[in-house]
Amino acid sequence: MERKKIIYKILVGLLVVLFGFGGISNLLLLPDMVASLNTLGYPEYFGRILGLAQVLGIMVLVAPVSSRLKEWAFAGFYINLISAIASHLIVEGLVPAVGIILVALVILTTAFVNFMQLKTTPNQ
Repeated sequence: MERKKIIYKILVGLLVVLFGFGGISNLLLLPDMVASLNTLGYPEYFGRILGLAQVLGIMVLVAPVSSRLKEWAFAGFYINLISAIASHLIVEGLVPAVGIILVALVILTTAFVNFMQLKTTPNQ
């Protein structure tokens, strides 16, 4: 049981780094993020909306809030990553960014599976 908690916390830490960096970059409209948004056909203001959602999502994952709210944060991250993959594939084809997003999707899925296992395991 304790091992699963440690694995979950490490995975959430990785998600905090991934989505924290992306979220802050989007909120601040850093040049690389703006260029990526423009390449994909999104307006700049979309970066701020996406960045705010990412930062709020990571805050929910680390805060002592209800399991239901954490599930919604995971769902939001899934929508974010799947939409990012679709956008890149449609506009640019198979580019290295898709591989990076797939790695983030694997981390997210592994964290979610651990979260659900911890949620359903009785306290010992």
